[in-house]
Amino acid sequence: MRTRLLSPRTAILLRAFAAVPLTAALLTGAGTPARASGAPDGTSGSALTKSVQDITHPGAAAVDHGDTVNWAIGYRNAADSPAGAPAAITDTISGAGTAQTYVPGSLRTPPGWTPSWSTDGSTFSATDPGSSAVAVRAENPSARPGGTDLGAPLLAPVRPTAQSTGGDGFTPVLHRTALGEVESWNIYHHAGAAARKVVCSSLTTGQPCTGGPWPRPLNSTPGPLGSGDTGDISSPLTPQYVQDPDRDGVVYYPGVSAGAVGVGCLDLAARANCGFVALEASGTSPSSANNLAGLVAVGGNLYGVASTGQVLCLAMASRTPCPGQPYAAIVPPNHDLPGNPGGLYQGALTVADGKVFASSAPLTSGSSAAGPPALGCFDPASGSVCPGWDTPHPAGPGAAYNTYNAYTAYDTAGRADGVCTTTVGGANLATVCYTVAGAPLTPPGSLAGINGGAYTFNPETVTSEGTTRSYFPVWNGGIAGATVCHDWTHAAPCAGFPLPAAHPGVNGGATRDYGYSYDATTRCLIGLGDAGVLFSSTPRPAPRPVCTAGPPSRSARPPSTATAPPVMCRRTPRRAWTTSTSPTSTWRPRT
Repeated sequence: MRTRLLSPRTAILLRAFAAVPLTAALLTGAGTPARASGAPDGTSGSALTKSVQDITHPGAAAVDHGDTVNWAIGYRNAADSPAGAPAAITDTISGAGTAQTYVPGSLRTPPGWTPSWSTDGSTFSATDPGSSAVAVRAENPSARPGGTDLGAPLLAPVRPTAQSTGGDGFTPVLHRTALGEVESWNIYHHAGAAARKVVCSSLTTGQPCTGGPWPRPLNSTPGPLGSGDTGDISSPLTPQYVQDPDRDGVVYYPGVSAGAVGVGCLDLAARANCGFVALEASGTSPSSANNLAGLVAVGGNLYGVASTGQVLCLAMASRTPCPGQPYAAIVPPNHDLPGNPGGLYQGALTVADGKVFASSAPLTSGSSAAGPPALGCFDPASGSVCPGWDTPHPAGPGAAYNTYNAYTAYDTAGRADGVCTTTVGGANLATVCYTVAGAPLTPPGSLAGINGGAYTFNPETVTSEGTTRSYFPVWNGGIAGATVCHDWTHAAPCAGFPLPAAHPGVNGGATRDYGYSYDATTRCLIGLGDAGVLFSSTPRPAPRPVCTAGPPSRSARPPSTATAPPVMCRRTPRRAWTTSTSPTSTWRPRT
């Protein structure tokens, strides 16, 4: 039978995963750990733990030939000294090639541990040899006492240092590597075409990602990320990113080339550009597609809105323009005057009930026809304006008002029932909402008391424990950076959060928030702003939740009682799942 790695949800253990086939003679019951004896050399009370799970026939009394099972190995280093020491865990595949066969690519190790493979049982290589492997190994140059109890959490408290991004980033894009490292990517917004603008920061190590130096330029030609100011794609003011659901690590971003607006492609794992697709030519008259807002995804397609107000569309699977696009305008043009290629789109996009909504602020300067902010709706099913939205709906009192957002409204049951935008101007922030059908909708009141000069951007919305909350980035108007949390389920500001909630412990409070990304695995909200500082949000609901490296172990709070999102990450004690060791696995300190 064949075996493979445990799924990422068990990443709380420091472990090596062996993909080894198992016979019924070796396993009498699913989930029964292999018998073991002895303790690791040089450690008092230290131990290995090894468990197995039949994933082909979960719960079966015996394992059948051809079944795939998961082996997990954890260690507990109970040495008295708090200092770390080099260590290695080796697991020999019993009956390799006959009774058991390693599943290629299935070995996984946690952050800080390096995997290796052997085809002869003695010589180990960093290259996975596939089914010919007879042993696997994981090594750590500084394994600390406590073993899995002190495993580095997936997100240790995020280090609030400017070197994390080095520039004017926008919303973080979170990505897990094949080895379990958590990376935060961002693209500097409103940056010129040639400028270096894409940055990767490791949330696991608190250091720049491998593959630097960062930042690097973005280019329309596929290939490895370059260096220096050699890019040819500029970035918009309020970019929104979409991760391809069918291509792990591929992210689509809105961009502007020398002659068009469109969609750029970034392969995070490969550290590479994967192309640019032009969707509307620039330089037309009397209205020019100088810039764009977006992106959002519906039904396998990406959507954006050009500064002409027209809807843009790209099919993700084929990476080709949708038939008939660009579609008719759904909002008034803004910053669309010809000869103004640097004009930035004022507004954003969101999705509700399968429809695409956009905001637009046709400011007096740079727009072919000045007017108040407006909201519009596009129906992907018909490829046209939504019913009830034949004309854009007003969203502000005049052309002096601006907006940087468009966000989904929810009813108390957590159902998306409309769209809102919050405008800058007046004594306090003003929010206008409409139902999906286009009727007026009561706006959320959590932003109503904020100074009218504050900038508000698209929120990160999280549903947990039956409660739907939106976390709004806010700054300016006397606010150096803060989060406003609205509870849609209770139609009120979030309980336990200050209003607004500043971040005094990060960069002296000067975060100038632009966007957040919520990581469901760790239950952490990660923020980024104009200050170029990557941080975890500081509001503290009670009881204070924790950040874990996956679903909590038995020593951590279970998901059903955790409050989401946690706002500061901390280390949580973890315990191994089993107490036996395997005679085919060895642990030794390295000297």
